[in-house]
Amino acid sequence: MQEDCNQTGGYLQPVSRTPRPSVFARA
Repeated sequence: MQEDCNQTGGYLQPVSRTPRPSVFARA
C-alpha cells in the first residue's frame, strides 16, 4: 500500500487500490 503510493508520487491517484488519497505519502 505505502509502496504503491510512493511509486505513484504520493498523490491521490485513481489507479491506487485504495479509494482514499495517500495522506501518509504526501505528508
